[in-house]
Amino acid sequence: MNLKKLDQENLDLVIEKYIEYYNEVEAGKWTYDLVHKRINQIITMADSLAYVFYKDKLALGFVIGYYMVYDDLKGLFIEDILIFKDYQNKGYGKIFMEKIFDLAKDQGASMVELISEKDQGHIKFYKDLDFYPVDSLVIMAKDLD
Repeated sequence: MNLKKLDQENLDLVIEKYIEYYNEVEAGKWTYDLVHKRINQIITMADSLAYVFYKDKLALGFVIGYYMVYDDLKGLFIEDILIFKDYQNKGYGKIFMEKIFDLAKDQGASMVELISEKDQGHIKFYKDLDFYPVDSLVIMAKDLD
């Protein structure tokens, strides 16, 4: 298992798999242009992280995120992580996350943050990796109609 930087060579594959998963499994309405823009917004940020996870030459998933500096620590915020549909529930997600943790530590991060779907499968997956809910924070939103 290895990581390769997300670049022009593997971007189309990531976009294709993103659309496949989010439109078929999550009932999304993603298009090529929207996914391309979303990924490009993250990978062009300062201190971004973007990798594709491979087993031999087979792409299994990807991650995009960025490092954030606080007054007392450096953290990695995972904006999007996906194990492609055909490779889920086979242990690859845990291996991928452990590789991401190692990368983050090598870059001086002492914490990893993410926002997850609020369902039992996602919550169990992240809790099994020692993630915990942050009780002092709440996600807030406002519709602008």
